[in-house]
Amino acid sequence: MNKRLIILSVPNIRVARVLLNDYVLQALKGNADIVAATPFAEDKSFQSEYSAAGVGFHQINPLEPVRQPARTLYTLSELTRTVAYYRKYRRRGLQYYWSMVSKQFGNDGQDSRDPLLRRLIKEAASIIGLWRGAWRALDKLIGKTLFRSQSFEQLIQQYEHITLVQASSWGDQDRMLSWYARHLGFRTVLVPYTTDQLWVNGYLLCDYDAVCVQGRFEEQCARNYHHLKDSSIVHLGSMWYRTVDKIRANHPELNRSFDKDKKRVVLYAGVSRAYFPRESEFQAIDALIAANQKKLLGNTKLVYRPYAMEADERAEIVKRYGNEELIQLQWPEEACAGLYAFSGGLISTQLLEYIQNLVQADVLIMSHTTSLGLDAAYLGCGVIANFSDETGILARRETHLRFLENGTLDFAPDLPVVHTLPELISLVEVLLKDDKATKQLAEQIVASWDYKPVDSQELLRTAVYGKEARHQTVAMETVIRGY
Repeated sequence: MNKRLIILSVPNIRVARVLLNDYVLQALKGNADIVAATPFAEDKSFQSEYSAAGVGFHQINPLEPVRQPARTLYTLSELTRTVAYYRKYRRRGLQYYWSMVSKQFGNDGQDSRDPLLRRLIKEAASIIGLWRGAWRALDKLIGKTLFRSQSFEQLIQQYEHITLVQASSWGDQDRMLSWYARHLGFRTVLVPYTTDQLWVNGYLLCDYDAVCVQGRFEEQCARNYHHLKDSSIVHLGSMWYRTVDKIRANHPELNRSFDKDKKRVVLYAGVSRAYFPRESEFQAIDALIAANQKKLLGNTKLVYRPYAMEADERAEIVKRYGNEELIQLQWPEEACAGLYAFSGGLISTQLLEYIQNLVQADVLIMSHTTSLGLDAAYLGCGVIANFSDETGILARRETHLRFLENGTLDFAPDLPVVHTLPELISLVEVLLKDDKATKQLAEQIVASWDYKPVDSQELLRTAVYGKEARHQTVAMETVIRGY
């Protein structure tokens, strides 16, 4: 057995595609035992997919219910980590998130406002948390009560050197693992699975030895919001896109080709109805169907990919569009849209299907924004963000705060945005007619999101192995015994 352990934190299925792909595992294997800490560790299908890569599994269970006051202190800790972060940077790009602090989004605009007491608590937490160390001070009071795990300590005490690799900056699992990392001196590395981790998820969970930014926007967040030094920032690029590259290299049929005689494909990607009203999404679909009936979009096939993970939601959509000849329904893959549910299907198969579905599209329209749009742009597809909403829900949520003075989105200035359905149809027409402009647009969108270094595997390996954390000069068993 190695003296070194690499823990890959996989709290949900979407993180699995980033940290448990062949590209990442090949970069890390050889000089350490690799263990995936995940709630899916005991799932046989999950194990069979990754055990061949030399990965071990450690089950992470939900935090046990705890009595007061630890439960309240944990809530306060999370509020001082997030709400205070929004207050601190409310005039530096996070004004929208600060405006939403006391609001809870409901499906299709059925939002609620926090009760007075909770609003007062959040206000106090947002002030106290202006000191970055406030939430960690609270964690010190509750950590032993809330986070300690006998099975996890039995795992780590076998090793002298431990590196924790995280992809997310939220949730109970990563709070727990980061608590251990801070208190026992693990080496820590962040490989974000989405840009939210460095942008809007609050103060970072660790003082990371290495933060592996995907592109320019994440680097800006790392510097401007988290004040990271050059020595801790690694221009890694997107590990997910490198996985896409490898999948496409192994499947030449996935390389995009243009045939002027084939039907063009317009793919509409929906989002959760908590973030974009389903009625407005339906109106956009209806407008596209009407435009296609009038031959405004040429020889085009429409595909609707709603974010509908539950049977009742899918039934509603099938009832509305199931018999519509001018549109094809496409359901999202669990590995790309799901978080905590895992039905047992092979993740690699789902990812291949996901890329196949995207590479067939010529233009992708998304309700609001979704990471699927960035994936489509990486594959050379024209992308449009649809903010058309006649229900007024987005206006009530002050969505205008997401836009810069020049009308571009705060996090993606090169992403085309429409606010009306006529604008949407017109832009789709333009993108379908000009393939060269569409390709250039896709490249511009991706430019801020992926450094694409030629040596990304070596960069990742160096970030993870690095120099030893100074506290880990004796066996971890000794450290834990004295803790």
